Order: sequence, then C-alpha cells, then structure tokens
Amino acid sequence: MQALLKKLEEKGIKTAFLILEYPGYYCHETNILFINQNQSEEQQKRVIFHELKHHLDHSEFIMLYNSTVPRLKMESEANDYMIRKIIDDNGGIYNYTQLVEDFKIGMGNDIKYANF
Repeated sequence: MQALLKKLEEKGIKTAFLILEYPGYYCHETNILFINQNQSEEQQKRVIFHELKHHLDHSEFIMLYNSTVPRLKMESEANDYMIRKIIDDNGGIYNYTQLVEDFKIGMGNDIKYANF
C-alpha cells in the first residue's frame, strides 16, 4: 500500500484517510483523493485504483459527470481500470468465480479480463 501511495504522491495526488459514508472520492479541483479509513486495505486499494482512473482520464470531463450517460461511462471505465489493476497486482492470477462475486459483474463479462 505504501508503494501505491508513493506513486500517487509522485503524480501530485494527495490522499486523505477519513471516516466517510462512501468508499472514496477524488476531488479534481484540489487533487485530493479521499478514502474511507474504515475499509480494509484491499478495499482501500480498489478505491484508489478506481479514483485514479478518474484523475487520469476524466478530469477534463467533470462537467459532464451529472449527466447520466457520461457518468455511467466514466464509472464503468473506472471500474474496469480498477479490476485490471487488482488482477495485475495479483500477477494476473484470479479465478472467474471470485472475479464475478467480488466485483458483482455479470457472467460472460469475466472473459474480457482474461489474458490471452
């Protein structure tokens, strides 16, 4: 986790661990990633990867976030990025059942995360 936080710092992203009602939030105006401290370290990593995608690719489109279709697209992209990073962190090793259950994705979608 410390290596991940250091990478965020190198990208100019500050982190704040707080008690929140939700898993996390990235504020593009201040470049601060807020993370719920009451989650496990694994859950916090998932939040970091999800919010990092928003930082990397969605900051310019924040004005569209309140529109349903663009927001759903951005959230889907952030979730996809998070899943891929978690798989990478585990050396590309995962099982389909765990993937479907942990990330609550539909059967059949798991194939897009396979390494061919």
